[in-house]
Amino acid sequence: MKTKIANILLASTSFVVFIYGILSACSPDSLSSCHSYFRDIPFTIWAVSLSVFLISAILFFLRDEVFTTWGKFAVVFLPLTVFLIWISPTTSNDFITPFDKKLTATFLSVIFFLISLVIIAIKSCKLRKSQ
Repeated sequence: MKTKIANILLASTSFVVFIYGILSACSPDSLSSCHSYFRDIPFTIWAVSLSVFLISAILFFLRDEVFTTWGKFAVVFLPLTVFLIWISPTTSNDFITPFDKKLTATFLSVIFFLISLVIIAIKSCKLRKSQ
């Protein structure tokens, strides 16, 4: 039961942060249209929170052991993601290091989502076999 409450808190927090990322990127006081909304800070907030929200929505329907296993991964990966996005350059104009904040956020959120899906699938299969 505690993991379901934690999952609901995680999903609602990531959803609120996702909405904040969209609203801050598409604010009416910006000089450009909403189509150029992938700026640095709002996009990083948007990309990471979308991945966390989707995974927490999947985890809501699974057993508590799956959430606990995924939580051990997320506790390590999410702070590492924030740190790597924070140290990445704002813009990149060279071919040696083509990663900027947007590309780093996109890459790490996709990697987070894919690894989370693999962890969820493996743990769910192991739990089904043990029953």
